[in-house]
Amino acid sequence: MRHSPTSLRRTGSLAAIALVSLSIALAGCTSAMPDAAPTPSAVLASPAPTVASPTPEAGTSSEPPATPVAEPPAGDVSSEWTLSAVGYGPLRIGDPFDPATAEVGSYVRGRECADPEYLRFASDEAGSMAVVLDDGMTTIESIWVSVERGETTGPATESGVRPGSDLATLLAAHPDATLSRELPNGGTYAVASGPTFLTFAVDDGIVRAMAAATSPSPFREYCA
Repeated sequence: MRHSPTSLRRTGSLAAIALVSLSIALAGCTSAMPDAAPTPSAVLASPAPTVASPTPEAGTSSEPPATPVAEPPAGDVSSEWTLSAVGYGPLRIGDPFDPATAEVGSYVRGRECADPEYLRFASDEAGSMAVVLDDGMTTIESIWVSVERGETTGPATESGVRPGSDLATLLAAHPDATLSRELPNGGTYAVASGPTFLTFAVDDGIVRAMAAATSPSPFREYCA
């Protein structure tokens, strides 16, 4: 199981400041008598201009900027996960796992199997994955990864072994690997790490599948 940051902008209107001046002149009246003094004009003083409070200019906001949405970490894709004896990517042997899970990273749930503990997933970029649960259907017992025959890319161990690698490459990268189950055209090789194992299914000298598991020989027929 990858958002773009947005920022809020509010526009304010720019108010014009109006100044109004008023002058009223009162004209004096002249008397019919020749020596009468003219009436002085009365002048009203103009009122003081009213200045409006400034408003935010267009494109500015008085509110603090919104916090950007965090982007997923670069490189956090299933094709870059590594397989070890303890797990694969974010999945760990012995961890709880919901049987109804529909997606794990770029892996999407596949069709259901007759064996309910065997959960199939597929990814365009990382091949196939199976999560096998314990008898109680609550925790992870093993995690298998594989790719189509002929593919040379896909999930790998930290030493670079992946489905499609040959047996010589496997043994050179994991010299402590031992044959835990022999089959006519190959078998299962296992590397112990405490209570868990990193295992490889080899057929005709080629690694066909790999698994992190609680058993040195986890591979068996499911969905028959």
